[in-house]
Amino acid sequence: MTSKMSETYEIDGYGVVQVLNIGNLACPVIEEGEWWFADGIDLRVPDECIGPDRYESEIDEFEPDVVFALFGWTGGGGGQRLDDGSLVAPCDPEFDDRWKMGYQHLVDRLEQHATVVISSVAPADIDAEGHDEPTRCLNAAVDSLDAVVFDYGDWLCPKYDCSPSSHLRADKVHFTDDEALRRGVTAAILAQVLPIAGY
Repeated sequence: MTSKMSETYEIDGYGVVQVLNIGNLACPVIEEGEWWFADGIDLRVPDECIGPDRYESEIDEFEPDVVFALFGWTGGGGGQRLDDGSLVAPCDPEFDDRWKMGYQHLVDRLEQHATVVISSVAPADIDAEGHDEPTRCLNAAVDSLDAVVFDYGDWLCPKYDCSPSSHLRADKVHFTDDEALRRGVTAAILAQVLPIAGY
């Protein structure tokens, strides 16, 4: 399921900013295989997320100055079922390398059109000791990229403490479906991403 929404925001220091928000449910940054979950469920990748030219038509039409790419992680166990049938999960080199490679391919392709800012991952499953190893592994892969990074994870869950933002994500992954909340979060992210992008 794809959601495309064009909106304007008034951002201090920038004036009116036009945003095209493209949300793809179950769209992974990894370019191979499909999602698998520890409870035995597999989730097929949507057609619009497959292929080396994903988002190309939207970029060509909208002509953005900045592209902000945020791919989440569901937590709850699982990972990716690769094309050869093997199962890989965060912290497996085969998974982390593909996470990094998927982001790098996206950056290399889209930076021909705009400044690209990528996102770290916000924790989803923090244990009693405050650990979330899958998220830490994915963010280590993001940190090793040759790219501009917005630390979304630390913004939402400073030092892996999600208690200040727990009311925003009912399922610990997606923001609550509320227009005022969505606009507030988008404006807050814009106010940080634009200067990181050099604007």
